Amino acid sequence: MRGGVSPEQVVFVGDSPGDMSAARAAGVLALGAAWGWHPSAALRTAGARHLLSDPTRIGPSLLHHLTPISAT
Repeated sequence: MRGGVSPEQVVFVGDSPGDMSAARAAGVLALGAAWGWHPSAALRTAGARHLLSDPTRIGPSLLHHLTPISAT
């Protein structure tokens, strides 16, 4: 996609089932923040592809989920 980012290049980190539903509706990768108020099982049921155990997992641990954006 020229001049923009495609849904396959986006991750959404959220801590609620509503966040997971929104990410899925947008066609992006839903990652559940398991340190939030909602149980991990609820995030999974709502569509989280992966669960992150704590905020420090947001950095380098997400790199394998991302597709590089072409410079052209």
